Amino acid sequence: LTKKTPSHRSLVSARYMGKSTILTALASRMPEAGMPYITVIKWDLRHKTPRTDEEFLQTLAQKMAEGLMDAGEADYGEHLSKVQSDFNAEIASILDMLAAEEKRILMLWDGFDKPLTAGTLTRNLWDNLRELCLKSSLRLVTATRRNLRELIRDEKSVTSDFWNIFGDC
Repeated sequence: LTKKTPSHRSLVSARYMGKSTILTALASRMPEAGMPYITVIKWDLRHKTPRTDEEFLQTLAQKMAEGLMDAGEADYGEHLSKVQSDFNAEIASILDMLAAEEKRILMLWDGFDKPLTAGTLTRNLWDNLRELCLKSSLRLVTATRRNLRELIRDEKSVTSDFWNIFGDC
């Protein structure tokens, strides 16, 4: 996560092995260590789990807006907080502007198992997320109990290239 071009990471471990604790420690230590992220946003997907693609992207936009405002990036945060539709395009636009300023966001997705095993999110969402993750201004760390590909219920979603961006921790 500290390399010039950091990788997206997937933390895989059994239940009660400390994944949430690791993410919490990471969230608190990244800003202290002078890391290249303007904000670290932790999203617990076990609670209020998005059930649709639009709900996922809307919540993602809200989480990013909150994190950006907390980081002193009020213009970007306020813009995202006011978005009512086309969340993917608006998030992409903000990430492009952050990339132009050489700024990064680190997102920590805890309990990522929950939306994956629900089987209600589509390949279209994963493909859109992959495009967002290819931007230099966004890095993800997910925490799950099993490897990501093992958790996907929708057969079409398994073929998305989104799953290929992660290295295991």
